[in-house]
Amino acid sequence: MFGTSEGIAFIGGEREYPPIGVTLTVTSTSEGPNFLATAYGFPPCCVSGSQVLTPTGAKPIDALSVGDLVVTQNHGLKPIRWIGRCPVTATRLHAQEPYRPIVFEKDALGPNTPSRRTRVSPQHRVAISDGTCEILFDCHSVLVKAKDLVNGESIYVDTSLDPFAYIHILFDSHALVFVDGMLSESFYPGADSLQSLDHSARAELRMLFPELFVTGRHTLRPALPTLRDREARALLRAQRTA
Repeated sequence: MFGTSEGIAFIGGEREYPPIGVTLTVTSTSEGPNFLATAYGFPPCCVSGSQVLTPTGAKPIDALSVGDLVVTQNHGLKPIRWIGRCPVTATRLHAQEPYRPIVFEKDALGPNTPSRRTRVSPQHRVAISDGTCEILFDCHSVLVKAKDLVNGESIYVDTSLDPFAYIHILFDSHALVFVDGMLSESFYPGADSLQSLDHSARAELRMLFPELFVTGRHTLRPALPTLRDREARALLRAQRTA
């Protein structure tokens, strides 16, 4: 999310920048990045070529169509209601680093999770399940942004400039789908994600889900509790010392 306070711009997750009226002290300054702040708001999605589990086996996400059934962990078989695509060129990857996907090597999150090397957008959230989640957040499973899981070894930013497409799939409810054996979220049309879509994508969603654009009538609920950046850092620290 991008916000301003007292004329200063802040970039971060929801409620992670100070509200207007708070006294701020500048301790240091540096030149900003050479890309637009809105690039940080790129919606969560998978990279073309990712394999999504369907009733007839795993299929490339770019081969799926609206109406196709997908296996979800929390809602059984669900038909796709909408598919969004955004081509990402080498030029954009070079100029705007936040567009670069996060790589998960095979077994990065555990045995066969993912089942092969896979890539997702930095904001895409994956499911993490272990006893540490229960201790810290009183639930067995949580959703964590890919960028917050980067460890520089098995999970890292892809620095290659090979073009690809970001693809997101939307259901009637927020679902947990198996992408290359890794449990992750379907597209969640929250305010930030909707704002980051282009005009044509928002117009299409407005026709399909008009309630998403009416204040106070958002009917989709997150499939799992979602961690903020600082909560994700706390989880990773606890896992390393467990």
